[in-house]
Amino acid sequence: MKSLDSSAAKATEEIARNIQQASASTSQVTEIVGGVAQSAEASGATVDGMVTSVGTMEEQTRKLNQEVSQFLNTIRGNAV
Repeated sequence: MKSLDSSAAKATEEIARNIQQASASTSQVTEIVGGVAQSAEASGATVDGMVTSVGTMEEQTRKLNQEVSQFLNTIRGNAV
């Protein structure tokens, strides 16, 4: 009977150890997922900023193109 009690105690200790390890692993995974989520959010903010910058550059390019066209038309008009 003593041997059975000892075996049960060892099994219970092993189960408790496994549960603690699983809990620690779960905590690590939670931290990693949180870090990935933060990185994704930061990447999204960066992309939003890039989209805004591209839109601004597009408008500036359009305006510059118009001004160059007007300038060339003026030059062509004066050259005649």
